[in-house]
Amino acid sequence: MERIQNINLITKRNFIFRTFFIFVVSLQLAAGQSAIALDKDAEIGDYREKIINTAKELGIGVYEDLPVEFAGATSGRRNNYSKYEKFVSSKTLNFRKIPEVPPPAFAYANENNQNGFGKGKEFKIDQTEIKRHDVSNGRAMPKTAAEEKAGEPSFFVKGFTGVRNFFGSIFKKNDQTDSRRQVSRKISKPSVIDNIRVCWGYVFNLFHAMRAVIVDSGFLPGTIAVPSFDEISKNAIAMVKNSDFKPRKAGQPSLLKEEGFIKELEILSQAKFTEGNTIKFLIDGKVSFAMKDKLMKEAKKSVYIGAYLFFDDITGNETADILIAKKKQGLDIKIIVDHKIACVLGARVIKRMQKAGIEILRYMESDRRGDYWHVKLLIVDDKYAIVGGMNYGDYYSHKNPDVQQWRDTDVLYSGPAVMETKKIFAEVWNNMAVEKGLDFKKIDMDIQPKPDFNEGFSRVAVVYQNPPAASSSPILLSILKAIYGATERVNIENAYFIAIPAVEQAILDARVRGVEVNILTNSKKSINEGAKQFMSDAILKSLPPLVTAGVNVYIKQGDNLHSKFMTVDGIFSSIGSYNLQPKCERYETELNVNIIDAASVGRLDAVFAKDISEAKKINSIDELNHNPGWLARILEKYFFSMLSPEK
Repeated sequence: MERIQNINLITKRNFIFRTFFIFVVSLQLAAGQSAIALDKDAEIGDYREKIINTAKELGIGVYEDLPVEFAGATSGRRNNYSKYEKFVSSKTLNFRKIPEVPPPAFAYANENNQNGFGKGKEFKIDQTEIKRHDVSNGRAMPKTAAEEKAGEPSFFVKGFTGVRNFFGSIFKKNDQTDSRRQVSRKISKPSVIDNIRVCWGYVFNLFHAMRAVIVDSGFLPGTIAVPSFDEISKNAIAMVKNSDFKPRKAGQPSLLKEEGFIKELEILSQAKFTEGNTIKFLIDGKVSFAMKDKLMKEAKKSVYIGAYLFFDDITGNETADILIAKKKQGLDIKIIVDHKIACVLGARVIKRMQKAGIEILRYMESDRRGDYWHVKLLIVDDKYAIVGGMNYGDYYSHKNPDVQQWRDTDVLYSGPAVMETKKIFAEVWNNMAVEKGLDFKKIDMDIQPKPDFNEGFSRVAVVYQNPPAASSSPILLSILKAIYGATERVNIENAYFIAIPAVEQAILDARVRGVEVNILTNSKKSINEGAKQFMSDAILKSLPPLVTAGVNVYIKQGDNLHSKFMTVDGIFSSIGSYNLQPKCERYETELNVNIIDAASVGRLDAVFAKDISEAKKINSIDELNHNPGWLARILEKYFFSMLSPEK
C-alpha cells in the first residue's frame, strides 16, 4: 500500500482536534440507525421530459411500470414505484432461468399474538399507522402543529445528541425488538452480558479509530503520513487528464462510446469490462431482499456474502435462518464482515451462524486496524451476484414496518462478471484466513466451473478499492474518468456527498463544457441519526460552489437516502458501496461495478428521475441553510476544511 512521506508534521493543536474528530466519528458509527422524516414533495421540473427525449434518441421505448422486470416482486401489494418510467430495449433483458419473484413474506405475529393476528396469518399494518408513516414511499406525514412549535434543538442538544445516541444505542437500538413484530423464531432481548460486550465493542472501536488518526498523521516517530486529500486529488486529476482524448463540449458524441477512452478507464480502475452480462437493478429493500432470499434458498452449491454488518433484527435473523439451513444441506457458506462493527452490531446473530458451522471471517487488516470492510456483495453458485449499498437489517429490507424505510439500490448481474467478483472475494478470504491462522477452507480459483450464465448485452467491470494510496484509488478514478467523458448529463445519487477537491473540480469542469449535472444527497432532516451531527453540515458545506456553477442539487426529504450510484450520458453507470466522501478514501474498503449498457442505464436514470421528483431542489445557496453548531464548526475547521478550501 503506497504511502507518501509527509514533510511537515502537523501541529499539536491540529493533532488534538483530529484526535477529537475521531472520537466523534466513533460516536457516529455507534449511533442508532434512525432518521427524522419530513414530507415535502418538490416538482420534478423538466427532467422527466429529458429522460423521455433521451430514450427516443436511443430508440428505447418508455412506459409507466415498476423499474424491474420481476413485476411479481410487488404482486398483491401497493406498487411502491408505479410512477417510475421503465426503459425497455428491443432485446428484452431477462433472467430466463429464474421464475417470477414472489412477494416477500411478512413475518407472523409473535407467540403472544401481540399484534392481534394468529399464527399462519400475515401481519398487517393498522391504517392509521399507514397514514402517519407512508411505508409505500418511505415518507412520514407532515409534522403536527405541536411538533412544529417545538422548533429546532437547542445549542447544547445539537452538540451532545451524538453522545446520547452513543449510550442509548448500546441498550436499546441494537436489536430493534421492542414492541415490534417478530420472526417465526422469537428474537430474544440482549442479556446483561451481551450489553457489556457491546460496551466493550464501542471502546474497542474508539481505540482503533484514534490509533488510526495518530498513525495516519505521521505525528509519531516511525509513522508515515498517508496522502492528504489534496495529494489524492492532484494525482487523480493528473492521471485522468493524461489521456489521448480531450474532454468534449456538450452536444458532441460521448467519449464513453469511444473504445480507446474505455480502455483508459479500465487501466485507471484496474478492472476490465467483461461482455455478455445480464443486469437488473433492484430498487429498495423489498425487491432486493426478495431476490436475495430467493437466490439463497435455491442455492445448490455455494453462498458467499460480504457485508459491513448484520443486525440482530428480523432481517438479520431471517438471513441467518436461510444460511444455517443451507449449511445443513452441505453447501459452502462463507461470510466476511467487518470485525470492529461486529463487536457492537449483530454479535448475537453472527455467533449463532458460527455455532451452526458457517465460516465467518471478521475482516481487520493487521497494518490498518482502523480501516473498515464496507463491501456489500452476494455470490450464489458462481452464477449470480448482487452488489450495492444494503446491509442485512430492517432499515434496508423494509421487512419491519416499525422502522424507517431507507432508500437504497442494489444491482443483480449474471455473466462473466460474477467470476470477477468471486476472484476479489476469494483473494481477500484466502489471504486474511492465512494471515489470521484460521482453519478455513480455501476458495480454489484454479478450478473454474463450467459457465452457466444467462447471456446478456451489458459490459460490466468489478472495481475494488482498499485505501489509502495517492496514486491508486480505482473507484474514485473511474468515477472521475467517466465525468470527464460526459458530453450530455451526469446524475449522481449518493447518500453522503462530501466532495473532495478532485470531485469538485471534475464537476465544475463538466459545467464549463456545458454538461448538465444533477446531484441527489441527504438533507439535515433525512440523514440517519448516526451521521446527522457529524456529516450533515459537511454535506451542505460542499454544495455551494456546485450550486453557483449551475449544478442541479436536490436534497432528500423523508427517510434516509443510502443509495450510491452515478450515471453518465445514459450509457455508463457506477454502483456499489462507495460514498463520495473522504472517509471512503481514507478508511474503507469498497466495491463498485461499472456498467456500460444504454438500456440498463436508462432504467437507472428513470429511477433517479423519480427520486429527485420527491426531493427538494436547491435554487440558491441560501436554501442550504448551512448554519453549523459549535461541534460542526470544529469538524469543518480541522477535518473538512480541505474539502472546500478558501481561495
